[in-house]
Amino acid sequence: MQLKHGAYYYVHKNKWLKLSHDYSVAIKKWAEIEASSDRARSVSAMLDRYIAKHGDRLAPKTIEGYSLSAENLKPYFAGMNADEVTPAMVATYRDKRTAKTAANRETALLSAAFNDVIELGWVTVNPCRGIKKNPTKKIDRYVTDEELDALIEKGKQLSTLIEVAYSTGLRKSDLLGLKVGDFTDEGLVVTNRKTGYKHLFEWSPALRKAQVEARPRRFGLGHVFVNTKGKPWTESSFNTSWRRVKERAKVECRFHDIRAKALTDAKKQRGIEYAQELAGHGSVTTTEVYTKGRLENRVKPLR
Repeated sequence: MQLKHGAYYYVHKNKWLKLSHDYSVAIKKWAEIEASSDRARSVSAMLDRYIAKHGDRLAPKTIEGYSLSAENLKPYFAGMNADEVTPAMVATYRDKRTAKTAANRETALLSAAFNDVIELGWVTVNPCRGIKKNPTKKIDRYVTDEELDALIEKGKQLSTLIEVAYSTGLRKSDLLGLKVGDFTDEGLVVTNRKTGYKHLFEWSPALRKAQVEARPRRFGLGHVFVNTKGKPWTESSFNTSWRRVKERAKVECRFHDIRAKALTDAKKQRGIEYAQELAGHGSVTTTEVYTKGRLENRVKPLR
């Protein structure tokens, strides 16, 4: 699939067939065409099929990330059917990629796509199984209470958003997607864009503050958090404002570290089960991995 002048095309034997301007629509049409072609079981078709199948439940940023990973994988496995891929080929791809973290994401997508077609008979085993990931440096940044207070104080337009981020532990994509209509008599209802997990956050001071500030936006359709022009945040504009907040507060951290702080504090104060519930993780193990190492483990010496 090729992008040209803002539209996506299916290209075969130098013939360009326009699919759509919308990526999610284009990828579905691409998958339908590939399914009827001679290379219906190619690695390329398998990747496109996976993204098309799961695209409706994924956040736009996740789809964008998967699509980028797929485009990096396709040239290496060009012309190959799924059942021709061996574990050695996957390992070689991993080793040749200079961007080690990206290689991990790409092989993870490849593995998920293979798992998806096993039941269809495309392959009998997943060639990615047993392939180790590249070692990466663990990020265990813990934002202190003083740093969080400084970020809120210097946050300006983002102050309330930062408060809600810590209060709920929500991801940035879920926060920016909140609508006024998500507030109910009982609190804030959020469906996690990444996992589909549905939360009802009971009222807290941070949520009340966010509701009051968002109330002028009509009919429940407006976004809870908007920029200085009253428009929904874009990824780019938010990142720019967040960088300025960090500079004013003299705190260096990722926005995601606020979620990590929320879950770490939840675990410390109320236990791992509460932290898991707040995170919307499918298992306690995931929450343990996520929070491990962000705070020192305190132990009493023997004597």
